[in-house]
Amino acid sequence: MTNLVWDWRIEIIDYLKHGKLLEDPKASQALNSKATRYSFKGGQLSRKSFQGLQARCLGASEANYVIREVHEGICGNHSGADSLVLKLVRAGYYWPRMEQDAKAFVQNALSVNATHHWYINQQNRCTPFCLHDCS
Repeated sequence: MTNLVWDWRIEIIDYLKHGKLLEDPKASQALNSKATRYSFKGGQLSRKSFQGLQARCLGASEANYVIREVHEGICGNHSGADSLVLKLVRAGYYWPRMEQDAKAFVQNALSVNATHHWYINQQNRCTPFCLHDCS
């Protein structure tokens, strides 16, 4: 049995696993159409890409972990938002807000990095362009 926290995947999983439709006919038709791009096997929701590959669908907490690992971890080089999204897609992940989440994450990382470098420079009493002892 899969332990699911409420997220964007639940309606699709309920439809694929149990054939459960929504009460609103328009929403049910939209769900039926959307669900054709997904598969649910072994407790894991996957999204079919145009190339025929399966991308693992992530919830919010999983997405947060993966985005952090790809950006900062062993496969990361602190890339920009567009590059980060491409890396996530190539790694086989998907969630609907990938672009927005990557942009927010990179902006936050840049903000934290800038603050960190400013603090280091204040401690050293140097500017980034200081080439000699600035005491």
